[in-house]
Amino acid sequence: MRVALITGASSGIGRAAAIRLAQDGFKLSITGRKAEELQQTADACVTKGVNKEQILITPGDLNNAPFAKKLVDDTISKFGSLYTLVNSAGILMAGPVLDTELDVLDKQMDINVRSVVQLTRFALPHIIKEKGTVVNVSSINGPCPFANVTYYCMSKSALDQFTKCLALEMAPKGVRVNSVNPGVIQTECHKNAGMNPDQYAQFLEKSTTTHPLGRYGQPEEVDKLPNCLIVERRGGLIDWLIAGSCTHVRRQNAETSSQLGISLPTSPSPVAFSLCVHVLLFSLD
Repeated sequence: MRVALITGASSGIGRAAAIRLAQDGFKLSITGRKAEELQQTADACVTKGVNKEQILITPGDLNNAPFAKKLVDDTISKFGSLYTLVNSAGILMAGPVLDTELDVLDKQMDINVRSVVQLTRFALPHIIKEKGTVVNVSSINGPCPFANVTYYCMSKSALDQFTKCLALEMAPKGVRVNSVNPGVIQTECHKNAGMNPDQYAQFLEKSTTTHPLGRYGQPEEVDKLPNCLIVERRGGLIDWLIAGSCTHVRRQNAETSSQLGISLPTSPSPVAFSLCVHVLLFSLD
């Protein structure tokens, strides 16, 4: 039975990925900032057939290097191996560059990039032994620009580049490194960024006009891609574009979707409603 370490597993895409991998028979090491919600994730995984003894729950701060190292060490101590790392933890903080201090940039780079690199470095020696996988959950904001979330876009673009470069480094060692870039997904991300319920409802409604399928996505729809990359070993691919080119946005509204100031394209973007819009793959088979 293979072992998966999943960050950001207390909610959203991370939780959905954990449940999907539980369904596929993985032993799970899950982490996030909220212990109670991590337990809810674990309970949901048990309903998919995984024994509760096959789940390690470790709440904590991934920015803390000793915690990140202990997380990996405890995973190995409990299960004996590590096949895949799913880096799903991340934050969104909005605001125009002129009005947003650099500490907002620092925080997003720390959580969305630095903590990912740090945990991946701790995990890789064990993943290499298993010829396993690393899956980074990025965002459409990586390849596409959006006003008023510049720092967030920068962090996701950096994460995508880390994915591609690490894929080249790990290929000779038999390890696959992949990135998933969803469009708008209904998670707690935007609420945690400061949207009140009315603003969030308006944002989701606006999103239905900018996604070709006329709706936003759910975490349970996104988890199919990491599952595909981890379990089915899709081979021979370096760069997989699901829904057309995503390298630019031709035009954006002056109107903002909420008081957070996230501008959305006026015409349907090339971004699929929820599934991966840009999947960066490197595998050996």
